[in-house]
Amino acid sequence: MGLIKNKSVSEKLASVPAKKINQEPLWKGPEVDGITQSMLSRFLVCRERFRIAYIVGLKPNDKFEPRMEFGNMWHVCEEFLAKWSTDAGDEPYVPDMGTVFEELIAYCKRLCIKYPLQQEQVNHWYEVCKALFPVYVEHWSLHPDVVDRTPLMQEQVFCVPYELPSGRIVKLRGKFDSVDLIGKGKQAGVYLMENNTKGTVDRAELEKQLKFDLQTMMY
Repeated sequence: MGLIKNKSVSEKLASVPAKKINQEPLWKGPEVDGITQSMLSRFLVCRERFRIAYIVGLKPNDKFEPRMEFGNMWHVCEEFLAKWSTDAGDEPYVPDMGTVFEELIAYCKRLCIKYPLQQEQVNHWYEVCKALFPVYVEHWSLHPDVVDRTPLMQEQVFCVPYELPSGRIVKLRGKFDSVDLIGKGKQAGVYLMENNTKGTVDRAELEKQLKFDLQTMMY
């Protein structure tokens, strides 16, 4: 009986057929594919990380991110509630939380399928969103900006050309949460509404931040 010769790691790797690497960048630049606010933020923080993510296409293993997904859950509720109120037309605005939560449950079910080992976390943040959202809606339902608001655009996707000082034309891409007409007569104005969640609400700090907030400035 002869000895079996074990192949070295390098020999095993050499036997594996090489995979053809796509030499074309995944993102073809701001003139062709356009650029979003989140992409621009990444570029300003670290150009190399931007290159790895958008040009090469490498990213960390996907996992459930509580902060991001809680924001997404909240946005699902906001989006459906805004659509429902717009469809209601001139009828009295009475939020239907049951229908809103049906949309939330459907989204959370998709998260549970995507992250089967983190379903407990998904359920936790679902319960948090379900408890807080009705309180949020009740609070803002009596606010003058909401009472006198006429929605003009909901979840409006845009892709507009923008000329830089150099003369270069790039495409700015994004999506408005809402564009509303607030007020009546000569006092009325068109306002951009963006929904964001915060762990701590500091009104003075938020108002100060809006003066140089990249998303607000870009939109």
